[in-house]
Amino acid sequence: MIKKFSLIVLFSIIASVQSVAHDFWIHSTSYTLPWNKLGAITNLYMGHGHLYPVDEVFDGDVKFKIVQPDNKEKIIEEKLLGYKEILKKEGTYIVSGKTNPAFWTYYFDDKGNKTWKAGTKQDVKNIISSKQYNKFAKAILDVGETKDENYSKVLGDALEIIPMENPNKLVGNGQYLTVKILFKNEPLASSKVYGSYAGFSNNGDYAFVTTTNKDGLAKIKLSHSGYWILKTDYSEAASKELEDKVNEIFYVATITFQAQ
Repeated sequence: MIKKFSLIVLFSIIASVQSVAHDFWIHSTSYTLPWNKLGAITNLYMGHGHLYPVDEVFDGDVKFKIVQPDNKEKIIEEKLLGYKEILKKEGTYIVSGKTNPAFWTYYFDDKGNKTWKAGTKQDVKNIISSKQYNKFAKAILDVGETKDENYSKVLGDALEIIPMENPNKLVGNGQYLTVKILFKNEPLASSKVYGSYAGFSNNGDYAFVTTTNKDGLAKIKLSHSGYWILKTDYSEAASKELEDKVNEIFYVATITFQAQ
């Protein structure tokens, strides 16, 4: 009985660190760049799937922007598919993106088979689940000397991961990064936060998972140097405006950086 219970617990732990939905992220070829008078050059990519940093290309509509060290915002009018950006000022940059809301509905067809459609639950029978998906992504970039605290700037996304230290300055030898999770600009307690580094897994598992405290804070152990991605998600019952279309509203947010 004890052995069976142990196996159940072990399975629960393994399952808890697996990515269960397609993640959306922004990746930079370099997160820490030397500065010169001509500016620092990086290439930006958007990713979608389970295998950060390279997996699928997101085919939906996305709005991108860059928040510069002086807090001015630059709107990017194209998708990040090797998008070249010249960063002309020293300091910390935030590259952010958010998808337009998308609808997905899972249901049983007339033969009892589980199937899905990209759309609302309207005119659908035998519904399993129906959700509106909202995805947010950020990347933290440092150019030259970075004495500012722009890495912790709140952008106002519905769900957002805020690093409390500059993650690019931490060392991936077991140092901890503290993050705050905000939902509609308020700290989100008891929220799962997943963390992993490039190359950790070939099937979408995360290297680390923890839970936020009552103040929305969580600590992620940086066990490896290199590119990192953090993820959190949250769902709520559909609002009155959407309850005839979906049952839930689902939010997911990621942030990427480079541990030393």
